[in-house]
Amino acid sequence: MIRHADIIIQGLVQGISFRAAAHKKAKSLGLKGYVRNLEDGSVFIEAEGEDRDVKKFIIWCHVGTELSRIDKVRFEFTRDFEYFREFTVE
Repeated sequence: MIRHADIIIQGLVQGISFRAAAHKKAKSLGLKGYVRNLEDGSVFIEAEGEDRDVKKFIIWCHVGTELSRIDKVRFEFTRDFEYFREFTVE
């Protein structure tokens, strides 16, 4: 089953290559969508793919990278499919 998730990660996630790491992880799971920085210092991700892969990605978002500090992850599964062609960094 294909799943779409909107994810917001708060903490130390900007200026430490978090978006690049999220891009690499998403691509390794075969996900489509994008990651971008928000003005409040958090990161926003839209991810689409197989249910189990989206869930694995959300788990990764809770862990982050060696340099990141994850304070909070909020996510919502939606039915708003975008049918992205790839996963990009904005």
